[in-house]
Amino acid sequence: MNLENVKYDAFISYRHCELDKFVAENLHKQLEAFKVPKSLIKAGKTNGKTKIERVFRDRDELPLASNLADPITQALQGSDYLIVICSPRLPESKWCLKEIETFIEMHGRDHVLAVLIEGEPADSFPDILRYDEREVTDENGNKHTIKVEVEPLAADVRGKDNAEVLKQIKNELMRLIAPMLGCNYDDLKMRHKEARQKRILRISLAISIVCIIFTAISTTMALTINKQANTIEEQYRASLEAQAISHASISQTLLEQEDRMAAIAIARIALPDSLEQQKETPYTAAAEYALSDSLGIYNNGEMNTAVKTLEQRSPIQIMFVSPEETTVATVDANNVINLYDITTGATLITHKSSYTMDVELYSKSCISFWGNDKLVYIAEDGFCIYDITTQEETFIAMNDDPYYITGTYNGEYIAVSTRSDFNIYNKEQNQIYNYIFPEGFDGDKAIAFDQDKSLCAFTFYSIHEDGHTGSLALANYKTGELIYSVETKDDFFDKCIFYGNNLITVGRTSLYASDILADGITTHYVSSYSLSEETPNWIYETTQESFDSMTGATNWENNTIVAYGNKYITFIDSKTGEAIDKTTLGDSIVDVAPLNTEGYVLAITNDGSKIYITYDPNDDNLVIDSFNSSNGVFADFYQTAGFSIGHQRNSTSAKIYQRLNSDQLTNLATLDSDIYSAMYSEKQNAFVVTGSNYTSYLKHEDSEAAISLDYSESVEDTFFVGENDEQFVLVNFETMSYFDTKTGELLNTLNIQKPFEELDTQPTTYLASSNSGETILLGTFAGSMLYFYSSTTETGTSVSIPKEAPTEAKYYTISKTGNQYAIAYPCDDSLCVYDSKTNELLAETTINASLVSSIIISEETNNIFVCHLDRSVTVYDLSNLSIKKTYTNIKSGLHSFQKLNWDNANMSETAPTYILQGTTEAYLLNSDLEIVARIYNYLDYDANKQCFYLSRSNELLSVPYYDYDMLIQEADKALQYYELSDYRKNQLGINQ
Repeated sequence: MNLENVKYDAFISYRHCELDKFVAENLHKQLEAFKVPKSLIKAGKTNGKTKIERVFRDRDELPLASNLADPITQALQGSDYLIVICSPRLPESKWCLKEIETFIEMHGRDHVLAVLIEGEPADSFPDILRYDEREVTDENGNKHTIKVEVEPLAADVRGKDNAEVLKQIKNELMRLIAPMLGCNYDDLKMRHKEARQKRILRISLAISIVCIIFTAISTTMALTINKQANTIEEQYRASLEAQAISHASISQTLLEQEDRMAAIAIARIALPDSLEQQKETPYTAAAEYALSDSLGIYNNGEMNTAVKTLEQRSPIQIMFVSPEETTVATVDANNVINLYDITTGATLITHKSSYTMDVELYSKSCISFWGNDKLVYIAEDGFCIYDITTQEETFIAMNDDPYYITGTYNGEYIAVSTRSDFNIYNKEQNQIYNYIFPEGFDGDKAIAFDQDKSLCAFTFYSIHEDGHTGSLALANYKTGELIYSVETKDDFFDKCIFYGNNLITVGRTSLYASDILADGITTHYVSSYSLSEETPNWIYETTQESFDSMTGATNWENNTIVAYGNKYITFIDSKTGEAIDKTTLGDSIVDVAPLNTEGYVLAITNDGSKIYITYDPNDDNLVIDSFNSSNGVFADFYQTAGFSIGHQRNSTSAKIYQRLNSDQLTNLATLDSDIYSAMYSEKQNAFVVTGSNYTSYLKHEDSEAAISLDYSESVEDTFFVGENDEQFVLVNFETMSYFDTKTGELLNTLNIQKPFEELDTQPTTYLASSNSGETILLGTFAGSMLYFYSSTTETGTSVSIPKEAPTEAKYYTISKTGNQYAIAYPCDDSLCVYDSKTNELLAETTINASLVSSIIISEETNNIFVCHLDRSVTVYDLSNLSIKKTYTNIKSGLHSFQKLNWDNANMSETAPTYILQGTTEAYLLNSDLEIVARIYNYLDYDANKQCFYLSRSNELLSVPYYDYDMLIQEADKALQYYELSDYRKNQLGINQ
């Protein structure tokens, strides 16, 4: 049989088992019977194909051979696509695997389609379909080949019986046919649906013509058909928009679950490549919001965010990072080792040892990086060395079962502790040191190297009738000299480190020790030993705190040991052994790391909280700041000043956390105090900044230093006055202070309380009204009187709140023009809008006033925003208080609304029109008041430069407005090393 010149649309590869064969046969029939919609053919979207003409399916089980038979090879060569019927039986067929390999070599993996008929993808998809090798270029320009987990376009036809499988084949058929025709799946599905509807309409029309003779009725039917066709098109567009909005919602959910890359990928799917290409993927504000939020383009770089997710098949048991912090390794429940590139998040290697690991790798003491390019781990009767570069595994046999193993960071030595002895191997894998434990002693897990001095420390213990006995040994592994072996108070060690010219250990009395059986108290120790004498320099002993690890803060100016465990952190002077300071956290500690030279500690607790502890040896108080809780409980965490990696219990993924910084985030100034608010004047090119501790500044863009203002009061509001912003005003509860915008000189101070001195209760300032500074709304704590102050006349008037008793107001506000004010009344759950000059009631509606947190009036847009305690926001029409819009995704209390007066007339149609500002976040809105982006720590904007100003602690920052094209470019750059698998899309209900 010569198939050399025969062309096929598809080749079906499958195991010749009952279910596999059943699916292959029925899929073959339905493929060749499928009718391609004529509208799709006429539109030129099928690569000239009018049907699926020929499908190859070998009927007989062929013999196993190293090479495929000639007819099969010819059929594969002549087939445009390969359809693989995937079941748990498929990976066992070397013949099928050979067919897949041969086809990929001939046509590439883009033309491979998978059909899942039974089991899970991890069991049914062979590795050749799940992984691909790609060449990437690192920051230094070096090229590397990495292994990337990808999954082919998959159709899921699994069912409880053959009847349900047949039904699923029918439902999923177009998912396979679409790529074979070269068209979009959604387009094919919709066209097929339209063709079916049109056939129904044609049948209906034919029946109508037979039954109805008159021409007028026929004309009416024709008009009806045309109307229905238009309705179908409208429904189709509406379904595309609904799909995009649904994808945006999924993206936001994934971002909340800290799966940022998937969130970016799905939001990108929901948006067109450009605003000119919206035929198949329409633009929606929801999708833009989801994409900008997941990219973090308006992030001020202050929040730790999960930027990448490292996925594997089985739950992670342990996780560790290479010495140069370029690679992260995990070990799963099946002892499979996975290595990932930290920069890209790509899977580098998935390795299953050829040797039996007789110790479950649930402890980092059983596996270690050896340098940056090798791993060492325990196996039965020895240990293995795995070369990451060559992917070669070497086994080293030992006389006893190894118990703990660690490799030095420079790749020079390996330390292995067994039940009977301690050993060191050099990089040539030769044993250069051996210490045999005394009879009855076993190796412990605390091992440390000081390579500069050729020293090693190791621990061992004995179980006997009286309890446990612990020992610490120090040796020169190059000379073979045992410097000392000392019995310790600790009978169980957790960690030891070399710290300067000392050896520091953390240990405890064992739960089996006789001296604690009576009272159940465990004693914990932190001990310091010299490198020459076995007598301890000092021992810190405690029954109040629990320690199982420590770190030496060698990068701090003061020499400090940070011991931690359970919920306790204790700072110990490394010279005296005295506790300098200590704290107890809310949950068990996973990891602690000193981050800088100023006593700065980052602790990760079991519940996912990330806690900063600022430690000052000259101050008795610790400053603790907790933020950014995770969605689950951390089992393991690794952290540096640049990034963190953590995984939750029973999770199949680890997450890389970093501070998101936009590439174009620019520092404009660093002030002496944290920034509370800032206002920008384009006319004067100047910022007015209010800071913490009653400090305020004037900063001109063309000057390096900020001017500290002669003002030491709290600031309730700020605004510029004058045609060219010649002056600015700082307002507090008692005064309005006028300053020169060029020099920062204090020009005048008005006492806004003076007109009300005769009152028993002085008013409290709530809001400055406008940029002119003409009117300020004032109120008493009782909320029964309104006070209006005019800065022009320097006079004030007071009126009773215009509502019958009880008259107490929950919240009130005034518009920026000063023309209207609004009040929320808990007494009758009403919202009222009044004329500021006449107190005339303009509009009223019913709300839950007790839940109101703030009100914003925008006369410019005729809107009033009512913010609730649950962070939802309702937008009312200002003239009649009818509801226009409701937001449920606002994360911050709101206090202002303004129009973005962009100077550039060439702004795109999707450019934001308004900004809704809150205490910690601001929201960009389009002309329809739909949210398109969120900005963190927003201060103000510059219409001319098209940028936004943000704060980060005491830093004043700027970030550009990302138009649509820039946003898409950022997304494509972020997804350069990430691919959302078709199986994951199906899991999430995503159809592209």
